[in-house]
Amino acid sequence: MEKIDSNVKLGLERVKKAFEILGLDPSKYRTILVAGTNGKGTTSFYLERTLRKHGFRTALFTSPHLISVGERLVLNGKPVDEKLILEGWEYVKRISSRCSLELTPFESFFVSAYMRVCEGDYDFFVCEVGLGGRLDATNVLDAELCVITGIALDHTRFLGNTLESVAREKAGIIKRGAYLVLGSMPDEARKVILDAAEDKAETVSVFGEDFGFSLRSRSLDGALFDYRGDGVWECLFLPTGFLSFVHNAVLALRASEFLCRLNRKPLERALDAVLPGRGELVSVSGKKVLLDVAHNPHALKALLEDLRSLYTGKMVIFLSPLEDKDYRSMIELAERYGRLYLVRQPTERGLKDWCAGDKVWLSFDEAVERLKRDDGLFVFTGSFWIVRRFKEFLENCLLYRD
Repeated sequence: MEKIDSNVKLGLERVKKAFEILGLDPSKYRTILVAGTNGKGTTSFYLERTLRKHGFRTALFTSPHLISVGERLVLNGKPVDEKLILEGWEYVKRISSRCSLELTPFESFFVSAYMRVCEGDYDFFVCEVGLGGRLDATNVLDAELCVITGIALDHTRFLGNTLESVAREKAGIIKRGAYLVLGSMPDEARKVILDAAEDKAETVSVFGEDFGFSLRSRSLDGALFDYRGDGVWECLFLPTGFLSFVHNAVLALRASEFLCRLNRKPLERALDAVLPGRGELVSVSGKKVLLDVAHNPHALKALLEDLRSLYTGKMVIFLSPLEDKDYRSMIELAERYGRLYLVRQPTERGLKDWCAGDKVWLSFDEAVERLKRDDGLFVFTGSFWIVRRFKEFLENCLLYRD
């Protein structure tokens, strides 16, 4: 099957033309665009859950997926059947070829997903932005609210090699008259976004100034915190203790305050879940395993620093980075926090043995054998691939699962 996220080619004109040909209205739903270097998937997840638990009909588009491509489009809390979503994708690709649109695989998939959404009746469409923002396919939508979770260096080939240039691309999602929710980020990036929002956004709400949270307690199993926004909600529980995930959940709560009136019980139900593969703690034969898709230095640093504050014992890290990321920084980071093994990833973008010199390399099966023989906390991270592979292992090898 063709890879959805391959052959990146930024620009909006191809998707706009596809929308016109297919009769798709970019303003049909109350849309929320969620952009950022890291955290946009988790923020989108909690935002959709908050709106749905408050009684609204929701559609959610995210990327990439862990196991099934149907995960990318969730309608009222249920992933779309993979067969249906792939049929729609093939249909749009045929239209693209027939009309010489030259849509990229991701653009075709996004158009087919929105086409599927337009067949239903929804109150809100929560849409995670793909790459960047300004020229990403999702930016054809007329969003009434935009969230920018954070800024770090990533995808520098497309977005530039400074925080300011990355921020400028992310700020491109801000629509005239829209609300903007801004997460924690370096000052130089925040300034670029605030300058861009000055003549566009109706209201700007900045984390740490207009809203935030205070911790009561936290562990690997969860965090208890107070939220401060338009209202104050005390003793909220999130089933993960990582500060970055609390931050992302709080961004979702702030965005929700612009869209609906929050109530205690729906709010508690919305937060009572963890997005698979993001700070996900599982048990294998009595051993704790942490799964996280951190695939750039910024995300990996946040994960490992936070993890060390939550767990002081022995840590064994199985890292499988991508060759087109800053893998050297990721390897250096991982070595500071525990025993490091690099895991071979049999994909085109997977890091090759010769890139990392004399490091210890394992196949995925060897990593699992090492887990069974060793002790401590085991961390599988560095890419979506390694988390996907471990979750498939859990499904197929129930012998090792508690």
